[in-house]
Amino acid sequence: MYGGKDADEEEEHKKKILGRKKKGKKKGGRTQEYAQYRCNMRSFFNTMQRIKERLTKGHLELLQQTPFWPLISAFYNGMISEDQCWKSESDIHNIISCYNSRTMSFDFGSTSASLTAEDIAEILGLPQEGEEVELKGSRGSRGSRGYKSDFTERYFDVRLVSKKMVDAALEEALKGKRKTDAEDVVRLILIELCITFLLCNSNHMATWIVIQYCEDLENISRYSWAKVVVDILHRALKTKASQLKSCSVPGCVVVVMLWLCEKTNLIQPIKGREGHTPGLIKWSMRELHLKLKQIDVADIQLSFKKDKENKKKKEENKKTIEEAKSNGREEWEEGENVSDDTVGSLDYELRAQKTQKEFPPAATFSKRLNNDNEDLDKRFEDLWETIQNASAEVAKAQGKVNRLTEKLEIRKEKTKQLRRELKEEKKEKRKLKEDIVILNAEKKSLFESVKSVVKKLEQLLKLKGKR
Repeated sequence: MYGGKDADEEEEHKKKILGRKKKGKKKGGRTQEYAQYRCNMRSFFNTMQRIKERLTKGHLELLQQTPFWPLISAFYNGMISEDQCWKSESDIHNIISCYNSRTMSFDFGSTSASLTAEDIAEILGLPQEGEEVELKGSRGSRGSRGYKSDFTERYFDVRLVSKKMVDAALEEALKGKRKTDAEDVVRLILIELCITFLLCNSNHMATWIVIQYCEDLENISRYSWAKVVVDILHRALKTKASQLKSCSVPGCVVVVMLWLCEKTNLIQPIKGREGHTPGLIKWSMRELHLKLKQIDVADIQLSFKKDKENKKKKEENKKTIEEAKSNGREEWEEGENVSDDTVGSLDYELRAQKTQKEFPPAATFSKRLNNDNEDLDKRFEDLWETIQNASAEVAKAQGKVNRLTEKLEIRKEKTKQLRRELKEEKKEKRKLKEDIVILNAEKKSLFESVKSVVKKLEQLLKLKGKR
């Protein structure tokens, strides 16, 4: 059985949070004592949906040379749906509240588990090996304009670079035809990925040091990006654990929920995606949300155990019930061996009545509980299988829609090209007609001139003849 909150407790929990928000002091339009998780997977999803049809073969070849391609390709190829980008602030808050800043691990009851760079590499497909990414130091700092290059001069002649500016720069670069424009598109996609998802800060600004790393396409694969993502996340969680008032939590907090899916058996992968990489394409956040509503956070520790251990525990419970039945029968048999004297008879009757009244209902109740639990488990598994099948069908349909849309866009582009060519051809024909008219006029003028010259020559010849 699960120890989760029921609907009333969940509603009460929400009211308490809202109450704290109302009581808190306002600062810049927001209340204190409330955490905001800046990681926004859906933002990058929307960006890729907006630009994917305009990415050329050259853009994709450059993206494939970056260490972020396994992650970006999941968005580009439709392996990440909008539903998978959904996040529950309350779920994230509840899981993060289990973070132990001293051990840098999550404590679920008596179980402690750590989120490592290796986990990040498996979930997001980022490289674990390589040089360390130094987000502090000589490369620059947030809020200062200490770094300039041809790339930054083309798009960011400002002190602070916001996501809105990155979006505008990306649109501008997509319209360009130069080689640098294709490289700039890739740089701006990487910057967008970092500031919205992987390395987001408290205000969704692109730091100059992140811009500098993303600009250097030649050396960007030299670094351990999994390590910097996990380091920033742990630093943010440690800061969050030490603050009692409201705060904005940076870092890739969404990966904590994906990590929970990978390390536990709370939910099963989306049907047909078992064993796929990177790991984030396998999980449904809505399914995890529904599961977490049914259990207490401390009970997550049970999901870290192997299935064999769970079966062993069920067998032990079954054995306990059988022992209870056996003890009941032994008590009955002992009652039959009591002497026939008055006291013995009374003792026998009392023992028999006690056994008959107490034991059978307990055995029946246990059996009913076991049957009910098995029935509920089966119904739950059937329900989630149906949901997963539906999600797979939706994803499949979405893939078909995307392919048809792509074909339609290609046809539209070909139609536009043919119209442009037809327009140019008509223009050439019109110009040719104009040239013919001019040529005929010049021909006529030349003919008249020749006639005039011939006439004059005839007159001269006549004059000479008379002389």
